[in-house]
Amino acid sequence: MRGALTSFLGRIVRKPTLVEWRLMLALFAGLFVAVLLIWYVSYTVEQRLQAQRTRLQAEGALRLADIWVSGFIAEYAQYLNVIGDSYALGMRLEDEGATAALIQDFSAWVRAKPDIAQLRYIAVDGTEEVRVDRVGDAIVPVGATDLQDKSPRYYFQAANTLPAGSLYLSRLDLNVEDGVIEEPWRPMLRLAAPVFSPDGARRGVLVVNLDASSILVKLDLLTSPFVSRIQLLNADGYWMGGVARRDRWGFMFGKNTTLAERAPGLFADMKAGVEHRSDAQDYVFARLPVGETIAEDTGFDHVETADAPWYLLIVYPLRPGFLSSENLPGLAVLFIASAAFAALGARLIAYRRTADARVRAAEARMVRIDRLAGLGGLVAGVAHELNTPIGNAMMVATTIDRRAESLQESLQEGRIGRNAFARALDDIRQGTRMTREALEGAAEIIGNFKQIAVDQASDRRRRFSLARYLHDTISLLQPQFSKGDVRLVAGPMDEIRMHSFPGPLGQAVTNLVNNARLHAFPHGAAGTITVSAERKGRRGVAISVADDGCGILPENRDRIFDPFFSTSFGKGGSGLGLVIVHNIVTGVLGGDIEVDSAPGDGTRITLLLPLVSPGSGVDANAYQMKEQGP
Repeated sequence: MRGALTSFLGRIVRKPTLVEWRLMLALFAGLFVAVLLIWYVSYTVEQRLQAQRTRLQAEGALRLADIWVSGFIAEYAQYLNVIGDSYALGMRLEDEGATAALIQDFSAWVRAKPDIAQLRYIAVDGTEEVRVDRVGDAIVPVGATDLQDKSPRYYFQAANTLPAGSLYLSRLDLNVEDGVIEEPWRPMLRLAAPVFSPDGARRGVLVVNLDASSILVKLDLLTSPFVSRIQLLNADGYWMGGVARRDRWGFMFGKNTTLAERAPGLFADMKAGVEHRSDAQDYVFARLPVGETIAEDTGFDHVETADAPWYLLIVYPLRPGFLSSENLPGLAVLFIASAAFAALGARLIAYRRTADARVRAAEARMVRIDRLAGLGGLVAGVAHELNTPIGNAMMVATTIDRRAESLQESLQEGRIGRNAFARALDDIRQGTRMTREALEGAAEIIGNFKQIAVDQASDRRRRFSLARYLHDTISLLQPQFSKGDVRLVAGPMDEIRMHSFPGPLGQAVTNLVNNARLHAFPHGAAGTITVSAERKGRRGVAISVADDGCGILPENRDRIFDPFFSTSFGKGGSGLGLVIVHNIVTGVLGGDIEVDSAPGDGTRITLLLPLVSPGSGVDANAYQMKEQGP
């Protein structure tokens, strides 16, 4: 076994031939292209599905962010409206002595709402009248000496000119105290509403400062783990959240760090509401009309905003194309693996072809050996058949010789009469006729044997009468049935002309007859083997070899054409007779074989052949027999 493995590996490792190189290239191209195509299709489909999935997630995150931000601001706008209508503020407008009650009321609001950083009432001249701050966790009312003048501030100036029932929403920026940006940064959003006395006189502005840090934190929490952070931008394209610290709040520091500067096409599409894409990234954005939402959800008649609208933006990378650098290692592995499999496959195919060629050569040798063995049997049969006519001829010739010698002696002695001489001549003439008839019979036997022997010794294709050829074959096989109780008879045979290979056909019929003689009648049983032929349709013939013997067991029926399968090893069976028949019929003759058998009911093997066999005996499929009308 080790030697066989070494021999096999030696054939695999040796230098490839030109045919193997061609096979290798064909296998490599087919395998590489097929796997590459499957990989490309699956990669492209996955790429598109991933892009769609990520986009849907991003759109969902932006919808949630829009709902939450708008709802958050609208909620505190409604609180401001309630504070503006509060009893404590009304009392303060009528009596400055009610300041303490208003401070207490403001403190309660700041304590109850953790996002309120500052709650103020500013007089019409811009002076803070009441102010409550949140300092860490403490609620701190600001004393009178620390109240500031806010008249220069833009949000006061804008709100102080609004009519009753209006709200002003400042821009979102960083908190500034005494002209300095508070550290750490504290994003601040101011809601301001004008305050009027019962008689309609303008009395100042009510301002709530919202710590917008919770807005930015919430946007980060809403971001799906599969997409980038949600970026928050104002109307001018300045970033307020979702990017690095150095890029945020550029307008507070005099820096032009805007999306309009870095990606003008993207910002223009965002303002126009047009979808924007690139090869490497995808963009999902939403416009936040905060003022419109507050007007719809609160009791304010009019809402004025400082830098509406805001924009929410998600930028996420697209999966790179198939030929990107991330796939190069996989392509290299595919190339190497395809080359290796192609090399191995080419060697295996070449090895298989060599093995198949050897098998075909062995089968051909087996057919030739079987043919020669058949010829040997025919020679024995012919010799047996020739014994009778030649023996008769010899006996008659001996009698004639003796009669002639007796006649010569009688003539020499002069004691023969005319009548005796006539009788002697008649005997000699009759003996000569009998000798001629015996020799003619022998000549006929030799002639039949000569034609069949020539056919079986070659693969010559010719036209012939099937019935006559089968009768001659049966006659030559008859001596094998001279002993025993098994008979070989000719059944019905249509007059059929074939253009085929009579030698292989005779060999197939001979093998079937011998197979039936050896296996169908065990223990010397008596029986009959019948050879018959009939036309099948216009282009086919069915040749049957039937016996009334023991039949074939069901478990053996599908194996009778397997090489070396025999139920009579050691009794004259080699396991190759029917294999040769199958190869001849399906190969050379271009036909098919049917087997009908049952235990105890005999066996009928039918050869379904075309009247005109394939020219090379290879294209059997083109001549497969089909049942047709006459």
